[in-house]
Amino acid sequence: MSNAYAVACVEKIIRADESRRYIVVSAPGKRDKDDKKVTDLLYLAKDKFDRGENFFEVFEVIKTRFLDLERELQVDAKLECELEEIKDKIAGGASRDFVASRGEYLSAKLLAKKLDVPFCDTQNLVWFEGDNLALDKTIDCLRQALAGLPMAVLPGFYGSNELGIKTFTRGGSDITGALVAAAVRADVYENWTDVDGIFTADPRKDTTARFVEKLTYKEMYALALRGANVLHKDAVYPVEAAGIKINVRNTFNPDCKGTIIAD
Repeated sequence: MSNAYAVACVEKIIRADESRRYIVVSAPGKRDKDDKKVTDLLYLAKDKFDRGENFFEVFEVIKTRFLDLERELQVDAKLECELEEIKDKIAGGASRDFVASRGEYLSAKLLAKKLDVPFCDTQNLVWFEGDNLALDKTIDCLRQALAGLPMAVLPGFYGSNELGIKTFTRGGSDITGALVAAAVRADVYENWTDVDGIFTADPRKDTTARFVEKLTYKEMYALALRGANVLHKDAVYPVEAAGIKINVRNTFNPDCKGTIIAD
Protein backbone atom coordinates (compact mmCIF):
# COMPACT_ATOMS: atom_id res chain seq x y z
CA MET A 1 0.00 0.00 0.00
CA SER A 2 3.04 2.29 -0.25
CA ASN A 3 2.08 3.91 -3.57
CA ALA A 4 -0.45 3.77 -6.40
CA TYR A 5 1.50 1.03 -8.20
CA ALA A 6 1.41 -1.18 -5.10
CA VAL A 7 -2.32 -0.58 -4.69
CA ALA A 8 -2.85 -1.50 -8.36
CA CYS A 9 -0.99 -4.76 -7.74
CA VAL A 10 -3.18 -5.44 -4.70
CA GLU A 11 -6.34 -4.72 -6.68
CA LYS A 12 -5.27 -7.05 -9.50
CA ILE A 13 -4.60 -9.88 -7.02
CA ILE A 14 -7.98 -9.43 -5.33
CA ARG A 15 -9.94 -9.31 -8.57
CA ALA A 16 -8.12 -12.36 -9.96
CA ASP A 17 -9.91 -14.69 -7.52
CA GLU A 18 -13.46 -14.13 -6.27
CA SER A 19 -12.75 -16.23 -3.17
CA ARG A 20 -10.52 -13.42 -1.88
CA ARG A 21 -13.26 -11.77 0.13
CA TYR A 22 -11.80 -10.15 3.24
CA ILE A 23 -8.75 -7.94 2.87
CA VAL A 24 -6.66 -6.69 5.80
CA VAL A 25 -4.24 -3.86 5.07
CA SER A 26 -1.21 -2.24 6.66
CA ALA A 27 -0.18 1.41 6.63
CA PRO A 28 1.85 2.63 3.65
CA GLY A 29 5.47 1.55 3.92
CA LYS A 30 8.62 2.89 2.31
CA ARG A 31 8.51 3.79 -1.39
CA ASP A 32 12.31 3.59 -1.60
CA LYS A 33 15.26 3.03 0.75
CA ASP A 34 15.40 6.71 1.73
CA ASP A 35 11.69 6.98 2.49
CA LYS A 36 9.93 6.66 5.85
CA LYS A 37 7.05 4.39 6.79
CA VAL A 38 3.81 6.22 7.58
CA THR A 39 3.62 4.54 11.00
CA ASP A 40 7.08 5.87 11.86
CA LEU A 41 5.98 9.36 10.84
CA LEU A 42 2.86 9.08 13.01
CA TYR A 43 4.96 8.02 16.00
CA LEU A 44 7.29 10.96 15.30
CA ALA A 45 4.38 13.41 15.21
CA LYS A 46 3.10 12.08 18.53
CA ASP A 47 6.56 12.22 20.12
CA LYS A 48 7.03 15.81 18.98
CA PHE A 49 3.70 16.83 20.52
CA ASP A 50 4.55 15.05 23.78
CA ARG A 51 7.86 16.96 23.94
CA GLY A 52 6.08 20.27 23.39
CA GLU A 53 7.48 20.64 19.88
CA ASN A 54 5.66 21.62 16.71
CA PHE A 55 4.43 18.45 14.99
CA PHE A 56 2.65 20.17 12.08
CA GLU A 57 5.55 19.85 9.64
CA VAL A 58 5.73 16.09 10.14
CA PHE A 59 1.98 15.81 9.89
CA GLU A 60 2.00 17.69 6.58
CA VAL A 61 4.27 14.97 5.18
CA ILE A 62 1.72 12.34 6.27
CA LYS A 63 -1.17 14.38 4.89
CA THR A 64 0.53 14.92 1.54
CA ARG A 65 1.34 11.22 1.29
CA PHE A 66 -2.28 10.17 1.71
CA LEU A 67 -3.81 12.94 -0.40
CA ASP A 68 -1.38 12.16 -3.23
CA LEU A 69 -2.38 8.51 -3.04
CA GLU A 70 -6.06 9.42 -3.06
CA ARG A 71 -5.55 11.61 -6.14
CA GLU A 72 -3.44 9.04 -7.98
CA LEU A 73 -6.01 6.31 -7.32
CA GLN A 74 -8.75 8.64 -8.59
CA VAL A 75 -11.05 8.03 -5.64
CA ASP A 76 -12.79 10.30 -3.16
CA ALA A 77 -12.33 8.73 0.26
CA LYS A 78 -12.84 12.07 2.08
CA LEU A 79 -9.34 11.75 3.52
CA GLU A 80 -8.72 15.49 3.91
CA CYS A 81 -11.48 15.73 6.53
CA GLU A 82 -10.24 12.56 8.22
CA LEU A 83 -6.68 13.91 8.34
CA GLU A 84 -7.75 17.22 9.86
CA GLU A 85 -9.63 15.32 12.57
CA ILE A 86 -6.55 13.21 13.28
CA LYS A 87 -4.35 16.32 13.51
CA ASP A 88 -6.80 17.88 15.98
CA LYS A 89 -6.78 14.71 18.08
CA ILE A 90 -2.98 14.65 18.21
CA ALA A 91 -3.08 18.29 19.33
CA GLY A 92 -5.67 17.28 21.92
CA GLY A 93 -3.38 14.66 23.44
CA ALA A 94 -4.65 11.49 21.77
CA SER A 95 -2.99 8.28 22.89
CA ARG A 96 0.12 6.91 21.19
CA ASP A 97 -1.79 3.80 20.10
CA PHE A 98 -4.57 5.88 18.55
CA VAL A 99 -2.10 7.97 16.57
CA ALA A 100 -0.14 4.92 15.36
CA SER A 101 -3.32 3.15 14.24
CA ARG A 102 -4.36 5.88 11.82
CA GLY A 103 -2.05 4.67 9.04
CA GLU A 104 -3.93 1.39 8.76
CA TYR A 105 -7.27 3.15 9.20
CA LEU A 106 -6.68 5.54 6.28
CA SER A 107 -5.07 2.85 4.14
CA ALA A 108 -8.15 0.65 4.53
CA LYS A 109 -10.46 3.56 3.76
CA LEU A 110 -8.58 4.16 0.49
CA LEU A 111 -8.61 0.54 -0.65
CA ALA A 112 -12.26 0.05 0.25
CA LYS A 113 -13.16 3.05 -1.89
CA LYS A 114 -10.94 1.82 -4.74
CA LEU A 115 -12.54 -1.64 -4.68
CA ASP A 116 -16.01 -0.22 -4.01
CA VAL A 117 -16.58 -2.58 -1.08
CA PRO A 118 -17.46 -1.90 2.59
CA PHE A 119 -14.86 -0.59 5.02
CA CYS A 120 -15.12 -2.54 8.29
CA ASP A 121 -13.29 -0.90 11.20
CA THR A 122 -11.56 -3.28 13.61
CA GLN A 123 -11.72 -0.78 16.48
CA ASN A 124 -14.69 -2.51 18.10
CA LEU A 125 -14.06 -5.98 16.68
CA VAL A 126 -10.54 -6.82 17.87
CA TRP A 127 -10.47 -6.78 21.66
CA PHE A 128 -7.76 -6.70 24.30
CA GLU A 129 -7.89 -7.18 28.04
CA GLY A 130 -5.16 -4.79 29.08
CA ASP A 131 -2.27 -5.69 26.78
CA ASN A 132 -3.49 -9.21 26.01
CA LEU A 133 -5.64 -10.21 23.06
CA ALA A 134 -9.12 -11.41 24.05
CA LEU A 135 -9.13 -14.14 21.41
CA ASP A 136 -12.58 -15.69 21.85
CA LYS A 137 -14.34 -12.33 22.08
CA THR A 138 -12.45 -11.07 19.05
CA ILE A 139 -13.31 -14.11 16.92
CA ASP A 140 -16.99 -13.82 17.89
CA CYS A 141 -17.14 -10.09 17.10
CA LEU A 142 -15.38 -10.47 13.75
CA ARG A 143 -17.59 -13.41 12.78
CA GLN A 144 -20.78 -11.49 13.55
CA ALA A 145 -19.62 -8.31 11.79
CA LEU A 146 -18.54 -10.10 8.61
CA ALA A 147 -21.41 -12.59 8.42
CA GLY A 148 -23.53 -10.25 6.33
CA LEU A 149 -20.73 -8.88 4.19
CA PRO A 150 -19.74 -10.82 1.06
CA MET A 151 -16.57 -8.73 0.89
CA ALA A 152 -14.86 -6.09 3.05
CA VAL A 153 -11.61 -4.23 3.69
CA LEU A 154 -10.37 -4.07 7.29
CA PRO A 155 -7.47 -2.15 8.86
CA GLY A 156 -4.86 -4.29 10.57
CA PHE A 157 -2.68 -3.60 13.62
CA TYR A 158 -5.26 -2.35 16.11
CA GLY A 159 -8.38 -2.97 18.16
CA SER A 160 -9.53 -1.69 21.54
CA ASN A 161 -9.27 -2.30 25.26
CA GLU A 162 -10.99 -0.63 28.19
CA LEU A 163 -8.94 2.55 27.65
CA GLY A 164 -9.57 2.98 23.92
CA ILE A 165 -7.65 2.00 20.82
CA LYS A 166 -4.93 -0.57 21.42
CA THR A 167 -2.31 -1.68 18.88
CA PHE A 168 -0.42 -4.92 18.45
CA THR A 169 3.35 -4.82 18.28
CA ARG A 170 4.85 -3.75 14.93
CA GLY A 171 3.86 -6.05 12.10
CA GLY A 172 0.59 -6.71 13.87
CA SER A 173 -1.50 -6.48 10.72
CA ASP A 174 -0.40 -10.09 10.15
CA ILE A 175 -2.20 -10.99 13.38
CA THR A 176 -5.37 -9.17 12.33
CA GLY A 177 -5.34 -11.09 9.05
CA ALA A 178 -5.02 -14.39 10.90
CA LEU A 179 -7.88 -13.46 13.23
CA VAL A 180 -10.14 -12.58 10.31
CA ALA A 181 -9.25 -15.85 8.56
CA ALA A 182 -10.12 -17.80 11.71
CA ALA A 183 -13.36 -15.88 12.23
CA VAL A 184 -14.70 -16.54 8.73
CA ARG A 185 -13.33 -20.12 8.68
CA ALA A 186 -11.28 -19.39 5.58
CA ASP A 187 -9.77 -22.15 3.45
CA VAL A 188 -6.45 -20.34 3.47
CA TYR A 189 -4.91 -17.22 4.98
CA GLU A 190 -2.93 -15.50 2.23
CA ASN A 191 -0.29 -13.19 3.65
CA TRP A 192 0.95 -10.95 0.85
CA THR A 193 4.31 -9.28 1.38
CA ASP A 194 7.29 -8.09 -0.70
CA VAL A 195 9.24 -11.36 -0.93
CA ASP A 196 8.40 -14.67 -2.62
CA GLY A 197 7.84 -16.50 0.65
CA ILE A 198 9.91 -17.86 3.53
CA PHE A 199 13.67 -18.26 3.09
CA THR A 200 16.28 -19.83 5.35
CA ALA A 201 17.81 -16.34 5.69
CA ASP A 202 17.19 -12.85 4.31
CA PRO A 203 17.84 -13.29 0.56
CA ARG A 204 18.67 -9.59 0.27
CA LYS A 205 21.61 -10.08 2.66
CA ASP A 206 22.56 -13.74 2.26
CA THR A 207 23.12 -15.13 -1.24
CA THR A 208 23.04 -18.69 0.13
CA ALA A 209 19.47 -18.29 1.45
CA ARG A 210 17.17 -21.06 0.23
CA PHE A 211 13.48 -20.71 -0.59
CA VAL A 212 11.22 -22.95 1.53
CA GLU A 213 8.13 -24.30 -0.21
CA LYS A 214 6.45 -25.74 2.87
CA LEU A 215 6.79 -25.40 6.64
CA THR A 216 4.91 -26.75 9.62
CA TYR A 217 3.44 -24.29 12.12
CA LYS A 218 6.07 -25.43 14.62
CA GLU A 219 8.89 -24.75 12.17
CA MET A 220 7.47 -21.28 11.48
CA TYR A 221 7.41 -20.53 15.22
CA ALA A 222 11.06 -21.57 15.45
CA LEU A 223 12.06 -19.35 12.53
CA ALA A 224 10.17 -16.39 14.04
CA LEU A 225 11.94 -16.86 17.37
CA ARG A 226 15.26 -16.79 15.52
CA GLY A 227 14.41 -13.41 14.04
CA ALA A 228 12.62 -14.18 10.77
CA ASN A 229 10.29 -11.22 10.22
CA VAL A 230 8.33 -12.11 7.07
CA LEU A 231 5.38 -13.18 9.22
CA HIS A 232 4.62 -12.00 12.77
CA LYS A 233 5.05 -14.93 15.17
CA ASP A 234 1.69 -14.24 16.83
CA ALA A 235 -0.09 -14.57 13.49
CA VAL A 236 0.38 -18.34 13.48
CA TYR A 237 -1.72 -19.40 16.48
CA PRO A 238 -5.22 -18.20 15.40
CA VAL A 239 -5.06 -20.05 12.08
CA GLU A 240 -3.22 -23.06 13.49
CA ALA A 241 -5.96 -23.49 16.10
CA ALA A 242 -8.58 -23.29 13.34
CA GLY A 243 -6.71 -25.70 11.04
CA ILE A 244 -6.22 -23.05 8.36
CA LYS A 245 -3.09 -23.09 6.25
CA ILE A 246 -1.05 -19.94 5.64
CA ASN A 247 0.27 -19.01 2.21
CA VAL A 248 3.00 -16.34 2.25
CA ARG A 249 3.22 -14.71 -1.20
CA ASN A 250 4.75 -11.75 -3.02
CA THR A 251 2.47 -8.88 -4.01
CA PHE A 252 4.87 -7.96 -6.80
CA ASN A 253 5.34 -11.50 -8.10
CA PRO A 254 1.90 -13.11 -7.82
CA ASP A 255 2.81 -15.95 -10.20
CA CYS A 256 5.08 -17.37 -7.51
CA LYS A 257 3.12 -19.84 -5.37
CA GLY A 258 4.93 -18.80 -2.19
CA THR A 259 5.41 -20.75 1.02
CA ILE A 260 2.70 -22.92 2.58
CA ILE A 261 2.58 -23.19 6.37
CA ALA A 262 0.43 -26.08 7.63
CA ASP A 263 0.53 -29.24 9.74
